[in-house]
Amino acid sequence: MRFSLITFLFATAVSAVPAADAADMALDKRQCGTVNGPCDDRECNGFNNPNNGLGVCRWGKYAGCPCANICGNTVGPCGANDCAAINLICQGGRYAGCYCY
Repeated sequence: MRFSLITFLFATAVSAVPAADAADMALDKRQCGTVNGPCDDRECNGFNNPNNGLGVCRWGKYAGCPCANICGNTVGPCGANDCAAINLICQGGRYAGCYCY
């Protein structure tokens, strides 16, 4: 269930990108490294994926590039750290995409 929700959220975010921006992102992805640092880097604002250990940067010079997941088993209470959780998955803050309790 958690994987399905993360997949849905990622697919929704990707499908919301206008065509011109998607073309620019494709060009930028060629400049991505394998992993461009941690997902909580301020130049990334990544959405973590605790299921596979990689996330995706949402803005900055690394937008659309993979980032290193910073999630542990859980990141603490869902009401802390600007988590703004939905179904036990943080939607905001440095732990976006991580599981909480």
